[in-house]
Amino acid sequence: MFIRVIITKFPNDNKKQLALTFISTVAPRFQNDSKLLDFQILDIGEGKILNIAKYNSKKDFEETNKWLQPLFTKMMKELDGVVESIPGEVVFSWSRQINTV
Repeated sequence: MFIRVIITKFPNDNKKQLALTFISTVAPRFQNDSKLLDFQILDIGEGKILNIAKYNSKKDFEETNKWLQPLFTKMMKELDGVVESIPGEVVFSWSRQINTV
């Protein structure tokens, strides 16, 4: 599994909200045009959001990034955002098994 974590910081909350709106308009493409397995956004305060994207492999990430990166970069420039991208292969994972009846 390959995970990309992105921290984005905007100069104010209004621009952060605009970024979230933009991402929600792109999200319908995730089902058919991307290799994303899971995508989450966390509001971490002070005009910052944390994006967590999961892929089966680095190759799947790279294929999706071909079209997603230019859209994201343009949006970040227009909203005066700063990006810190942290990609990597999963080397250890643990999850609780939940029993449902």
